[in-house]
Amino acid sequence: MAVNRKQSLDLLDYFTDECLPLFGSYQNAMLPNEWSLYHSRLSFSLNKKMISPAEVIQTAIAKWEKHPEVIAYNHLKGFVRQIIGWREYMRGIYWLKMPEYAALNFFGHKEKLPEWFWTGKTKMNCLKDAITQSLTLPMRTISSV
Repeated sequence: MAVNRKQSLDLLDYFTDECLPLFGSYQNAMLPNEWSLYHSRLSFSLNKKMISPAEVIQTAIAKWEKHPEVIAYNHLKGFVRQIIGWREYMRGIYWLKMPEYAALNFFGHKEKLPEWFWTGKTKMNCLKDAITQSLTLPMRTISSV
C-alpha cells in the first residue's frame, strides 16, 4: 500500500502500465492467494488525498492515448467509470446525506451479520478469501509490487 505521494504516483504508473491493459476483462477476477490482481489499489491514496481522482483519470487517459493498441478503450472506460461513476458519486452521496445517512436502514433489516462475516470461516470461497485477506494480509508498500 502506498503511504506517501511518490509511492501513490508509482502505484498509479504500475496500474496504468501493467493492469489497465486487461482491467475491463479481469477487474472483478479473484484467485486464491492473490490479493489484488487487476485492482488499482489506489483507494487509500485517493482517500488520503495523496493523489486526486482527476489526476488518476488524466493519467489513465494519457496512457491510453499513448498506447491505444495496448489498452482497449473499454478497459479505460471501465476504470474511469469506477472512479467517477461509482467512487466519486458515492463520495458525493456521503457528503450530501451525512450524518443521517450512516443511520439509515432503508430495507428495515434487523438481523445481525453472520459470524462468518467477521471471521471468514465460510464455504463461499470468494467471501472467505476476501474477508480472510483483510484480516491477515500484512501491509504492503509499492516496493513489494
